[in-house]
Amino acid sequence: MRRFAEFIRYPCILSNDANAAGFTELWGEKDIHNVVYLSLNNSVGGSIIVNNQIYTGQNHRGGEFGHMTIMPEGRTCYCGQKGCVDAYCSAKILSDSTQGSISEFFRRLREGHEPQKAIWQEYIGYLVITVNNLRMLYDCDVILGGYAGAYMEEYIDTLQGLAARKNTFERDGTYLRVCKYKLEATAVGAALELVTEFIDSI
Repeated sequence: MRRFAEFIRYPCILSNDANAAGFTELWGEKDIHNVVYLSLNNSVGGSIIVNNQIYTGQNHRGGEFGHMTIMPEGRTCYCGQKGCVDAYCSAKILSDSTQGSISEFFRRLREGHEPQKAIWQEYIGYLVITVNNLRMLYDCDVILGGYAGAYMEEYIDTLQGLAARKNTFERDGTYLRVCKYKLEATAVGAALELVTEFIDSI
């Protein structure tokens, strides 16, 4: 980052895409200070926000939800391990059936096309396992974001119901939410880190 910043006259930060997007979701929220953001892009990531601060972890790998194992000896992930969340919940699982277009996948799903319905049912099964694990780990709201999460508003009641049935301690799945920012959440979040610093300095 220092080498990059030599050529730019303005403050520079290095920010993980999912951390930036998660930070965006909490911006302006008065009653929520702790949240887990699950980024369902072409690779799965996420962020952990505690007291409005991103928790990066000891090695700056906090929120690498895509590499949690949900199926021992399952599908091979791009990382080389087997059974990672990424191999079951990335947006590509959906969009690969529609020549890489996530919007086309959800259009066909909405219209009741059988291939997309079958893919979706399998997908949300693994997604709910992942969401329940995050709820058990962090006991806070879980936000679905990224390419796939941006289309899940109309399915949130179903997802909340499935999450509630999976949960050992509660029968209310409303802790599961869909992202407010459907587009460019990462860019907004990266900018907000600098904006927040500026506001705090006034």
